[in-house]
Amino acid sequence: MRFLSLIVFSFFAFQTESNAQKVLQDFTSNDVQEYLLPEENKVVFNQNIELKWHGNLLSKSYNLQVATDKNFEQKILDTFTEKQFCVIKKLARHKNYFWRIVHDFKNIDNNYKNTEYSFFKTTSIHMDESRKNTDVSLIPSWIDNKELIYIDNPEKLEYAVTVISLEEKCKKFSRKTNTEKQSILTQDWPRGRYIVDLKIGDRSNQVTEITLTQN
Repeated sequence: MRFLSLIVFSFFAFQTESNAQKVLQDFTSNDVQEYLLPEENKVVFNQNIELKWHGNLLSKSYNLQVATDKNFEQKILDTFTEKQFCVIKKLARHKNYFWRIVHDFKNIDNNYKNTEYSFFKTTSIHMDESRKNTDVSLIPSWIDNKELIYIDNPEKLEYAVTVISLEEKCKKFSRKTNTEKQSILTQDWPRGRYIVDLKIGDRSNQVTEITLTQN
């Protein structure tokens, strides 16, 4: 009888420990399933930046952290929200930013090293991406803190690119090429709106409006 009681007690203890571990795993599992916006390593305009994620709210709120280093030692934002998005009014341009969602509780070591994060880059060039072309991409970028438009052409298609200033009503740049990579320097151009016209082979023109805010 004592042997049977010992077996029952051992089984109960095992089940209790297993259930406790499961509860602990459920409690400490990552609430976030996916970081949606911005796409990882994306270059975004440094104003009105929307961070968006998808997750299951196991706790009362999401703890959003934004930092300038991937170890999150230099945090510029550490806040709580019940929503699955946050809009940041303005960030510095030409910087990398790292962001993540952590639990609204502190673990023993205050250690979030295993928490996944995402990152993005900022520019002062605002680009309309409503008619984005997938074969030849326009990417805002910079060199030595000077803005430029980077053109990515991985298939080496022949294309013609023209940039027109809407304020000055004149052509600022024009070239026909099939190079894989090309940069259009904009640091000497005045602030304002510009049209980037891409003509790829026999396709209809791809027109993108950009706004320079730095100069």
